[in-house]
Amino acid sequence: MKKFILHGEMASDFCKEISLNANTMREAIEGLCANFPKFRKYYISKSLKGVHFLFVDNSKQAMEHYCFDLPLEKSTYNIVPSMEGAAMAGVFLANFGLGYLMQK
Repeated sequence: MKKFILHGEMASDFCKEISLNANTMREAIEGLCANFPKFRKYYISKSLKGVHFLFVDNSKQAMEHYCFDLPLEKSTYNIVPSMEGAAMAGVFLANFGLGYLMQK
């Protein structure tokens, strides 16, 4: 069993911490979905809005979403929302808008 500490909206909407028999990030997310029926919709909705969920162990090492199937070796993980890529989306939209205006 591993302890997962949720942060942000997840903590207020679902729980602050939970113990799950999970060996990977994928299994932990599936465990949260099994315990909280609305979690899957929440997770997908946030992911589509550019929110990624980092799994951070006690030594402050973070595993990102592309590590979904790597083994979780520590006993405690913090699940922290991260808006990575939001700045790049703004840059992309600004460049797109500028390019569009230059064509007129």
